[in-house]
Amino acid sequence: MLELRPLLITGLITALLTGCSSRSVAPSTAVAHADNSCNQRLLQLQQRIETEAVADPFGYRIDGYPYLRIDRFLASFDHQLTDPVRFDHWYQQLYQLGQQGRAIEMANLQPPYPDQDRQQVEHCIEQQATADRQAAHFQQRLIDQAQVPELYSGWQQALGLFPLTRQIVLQQIDKQQKLWRQDFNSPELLSGSSRRFVPPPSASLTQQQIGDWLQQAQQADPLTIPQLDPPQLQALFGHFAPVWQLFQPSQSDWIGSLYWRHDLPQLNSSDPTSYLIPSYTRFDGQILLQLNYLVWFAERPAQSVLDLYSGRLDGLLWRVTLDSDGSVLLYDSIHPCGCYHQIFPVSPRLRLKPIESDIERPLIVTAVAAKRTEGRTVLQLTGQDHFLQGIGGQETEPQVISPPSAEFNSSEADHPQTSRYRFDHYQRLRSLPSLRGHRNLFSPNGLVAGTERLERWLLWPMGVDSPGAMRVWGQHAIGFANRRYFDQPDLLQSLLERQP
Repeated sequence: MLELRPLLITGLITALLTGCSSRSVAPSTAVAHADNSCNQRLLQLQQRIETEAVADPFGYRIDGYPYLRIDRFLASFDHQLTDPVRFDHWYQQLYQLGQQGRAIEMANLQPPYPDQDRQQVEHCIEQQATADRQAAHFQQRLIDQAQVPELYSGWQQALGLFPLTRQIVLQQIDKQQKLWRQDFNSPELLSGSSRRFVPPPSASLTQQQIGDWLQQAQQADPLTIPQLDPPQLQALFGHFAPVWQLFQPSQSDWIGSLYWRHDLPQLNSSDPTSYLIPSYTRFDGQILLQLNYLVWFAERPAQSVLDLYSGRLDGLLWRVTLDSDGSVLLYDSIHPCGCYHQIFPVSPRLRLKPIESDIERPLIVTAVAAKRTEGRTVLQLTGQDHFLQGIGGQETEPQVISPPSAEFNSSEADHPQTSRYRFDHYQRLRSLPSLRGHRNLFSPNGLVAGTERLERWLLWPMGVDSPGAMRVWGQHAIGFANRRYFDQPDLLQSLLERQP
């Protein structure tokens, strides 16, 4: 299996110095309009959060409104909020993000914030929010402030001679993508022993039923966001869940759930788990629902004495983008570091937009991704490095023939061992069990501590914070030569178009 980053490093090595940076969370300001007891309570809470380093990096705090949070999708509505009903609905999304983040931070304190104190905190926040909304020009001021910060470091790019080094990157990306397409679904890479992880049984859904759900949800939402009811969303996650197949599996190729032990995230391989999170994208003037499935591995083991890409934890994030009629528009995937973005169009009408030569082209693999109506998608990963190297199909629901186990019986190489994985919410990662209570998998800077790779010392001129390290949703920079994010609401629209 060839990979992109070694080729990039070969071209960049003569131009690189050393250095790195990390995003820090700015301290929140105290409540300005609440009474003194509220001010004191909120200041004490914020001091504890900062002292114990439990600030939750999911979403971004808004300057002047520390109780609200924003993400890229919600920020994309900045020119669509002139109607009071739409603005109020948008505001509630920001408020709920902030409320969720506060709850997680208070739960991760040691000891956790008592329930009675949490209620008092929320009461103080409500006072602040009411006072803010009565202020002159509140609506426009909030819209102006509700911005997501740029995560690419300008000073790193300037110091790393980015205009020069990005040309080397573009050349190497083009070479690597040709090799990747050539090797995709290669029998040589996808042969021998394997282990399959299959999703929980799910109810059968029709495309018509799914399309009706999406249409009804859009019509009921003031912002036309297809926000489904929890049972409907859960049913869709079950319906579109993939089968994960690992070839030449070893101890490092077991899907599991995460927990904390001895200040390091650990993987429980006896509990295969896929963490789920919905997202949304803008395409052809509509907002489309996306289903995201994330699995974790204990590590990417070193394959040489000086392996620049090995380290604790690895994984793969698989995303299903649904068209408005309930069909699959496309699939795409990344590793939890934001690396190796791949796009798999399903609709035959999709094509790559004309892209100038100095723009980083996405890796688009065509004619491999099946529709869900043709059976479950089987994601075929190579062992140890966990590259998505093939896509197959499973017409019938596979049977589980072995319970979860860290042992592999090579005598069953011709008949893949099959284990069942379960679903869990992505938000669970923000408050995992530890020996002293609960702890966020992600540090306040958005990275998973202890997952740094040596490659970060070589690729820092691209402006990406700690390339190779695992990171939180919303911080997946997926471009080296251009600024591009996995959760960018216009990502697909900027790359693809629908033929008439």
